Amino acid sequence: MRYIKKVKLDKIKLDKTNMYVAIDFDKTITATESEDSWDATGKMLGKEFETKLSNLYKKYRPIELNYQITFEEKNKAMENWYQECMNLYYEYHLTKDKLEKSIQKSNLIFRSGAKEFLAHMNKYNIPVIILSAGIGNVIEIFLKENKCYYNNIFIISNFISFDKDGKMLEFTGELIHSLNKNMKNHIPDELQEKLNLKKNKVLIGDAIEDKKMVPEEQWDETILVGFLNENIKNKKEEIKKEWENRHDKLAYFIEHDELEKVKTDLTALNSFIETKEYAEAISELDKCVFVLKHIEDKYAFNLQNVF
Repeated sequence: MRYIKKVKLDKIKLDKTNMYVAIDFDKTITATESEDSWDATGKMLGKEFETKLSNLYKKYRPIELNYQITFEEKNKAMENWYQECMNLYYEYHLTKDKLEKSIQKSNLIFRSGAKEFLAHMNKYNIPVIILSAGIGNVIEIFLKENKCYYNNIFIISNFISFDKDGKMLEFTGELIHSLNKNMKNHIPDELQEKLNLKKNKVLIGDAIEDKKMVPEEQWDETILVGFLNENIKNKKEEIKKEWENRHDKLAYFIEHDELEKVKTDLTALNSFIETKEYAEAISELDKCVFVLKHIEDKYAFNLQNVF
């Protein structure tokens, strides 16, 4: 996500009434070490359930983080993952009572400063859109229990409906997962009309995909804030090793200047990580992705390139 320039922050400070916040929940409002809302839902469903849910995570999470597969492949995998999770809740007879007790038993905790941030937004009546691929019921109950489910907060997420006896019925509305989590598809028209009147936007998340919560064409008036939850030093070494393994082979097919551009960007990325300038590191990573995408398109084997 982009570096936050002081001039933009000063501009928004002067115009608090003309802004809104779009924010992720899991690992953003909640802490890095916190459980996510899917895990927190099933604490009363037994160890077997928890094991099966964990196995699904181990199966699909690497796919979610794999940027070498097509969007279509990844999107299908995310749909399968979420559907299989939902089926588990049915299979193990989730009830409204078990859900509420699960949240009390869970390890859901606020990120440092998040609770105060929500209170500050409420003070100035700034709309806060919590757009989450998690479980909306969990988010709602968690905020209520912590006395910070304010009137300016709107939760857009996957909600579970229950019958009058508290038995689980279904997930309501369209499935929201990491690849389709955006305001354009999921915000009610009435709310969107109100937000369209707000000139300034603050977008907060913990994943590259969270940038898509607000359409790119609106970024000129948007501050992007990203939290880093992965072990970045380990990831840095993995990226460096992978590039070194591929560089010599790519040199047979790709122009030297283009390979050097990637190498320069990766060196800058490494430098920013070492000095803990993570905003600049993320910006540099965006540049690397852009250059690599350009190279992929330029050297792709298709008739247009041949002729």
